[in-house]
Parts: sequence; C-alpha cells; structure tokens
Amino acid sequence: MKRPSIPQSLFLTDVEGAIRLVDGELKTEGRVEVYLNDAWGTVCDDGWTIQEADVVCYQLGFGPAASAPPMAHFGEGTGSVQMDDVQCSGEEERLADCVYREVGHNCGHSEDASVICTQVRKFSGIFIL
Repeated sequence: MKRPSIPQSLFLTDVEGAIRLVDGELKTEGRVEVYLNDAWGTVCDDGWTIQEADVVCYQLGFGPAASAPPMAHFGEGTGSVQMDDVQCSGEEERLADCVYREVGHNCGHSEDASVICTQVRKFSGIFIL
C-alpha cells in the first residue's frame, strides 16, 4: 500500500526530484520544471501523456490531470531539458521515479511539457475540495 505523502507544493525547496509548474495563470497549470543534478530544468513532451501528467499533479498535491498540452503550451523554459521520453506506470509518487532519459538528449524547449491539473487537493490520502 502506498504511504500518504504531504504535497510537495507545501514546501518550496530545491531538492532532487522536486517539481514545479511555471507560467500558468493558475497554480494548477503550467510548464513542468524539475530539479535534478542541482539545477532546475524542463521536461520534454516526447511521449508525454495524461499518465505522466497525473504523476505531476499528484506529486504537487492536486487531483488528476485534466490535460497534458503539447509543444510548450505555457511557453518555452530556459536552462537544460532535464528529462526526455518520460514513461510512468501511474504508481510513482514522484516524476523522478518514472523511467526517463537524462540531460542532453534530442529535445529543445519548443517541446517543453505542460500540465493542467484539477484543483482538488490530496492531503494524507484524502481529497479536499
């Protein structure tokens, strides 16, 4: 059984595997950025589906993803593309637990991954409206 986790969005720290949503109008949407190898960077949308978007939304303490818009929907990021070809089974607690290729693969910022999460929040295994 999965252990309940405290939503990452309650803590703003630069720790390996942390994620954030950037440049959305709401806190539940934006370009996906991940902290890996001591730096923030983006995630490539190659193979990006609602399943990977769900992992992002749950890691941040939101409900399931409403959509996973392609092609830098919330604008292009800067810095490195930290993850490419991300594949999640749906059981992961963090995006960094999914299978992926690291920095330096074949992706540019025009392919930055985005998510739109539902606003339902999950805290200690309980959904709160």
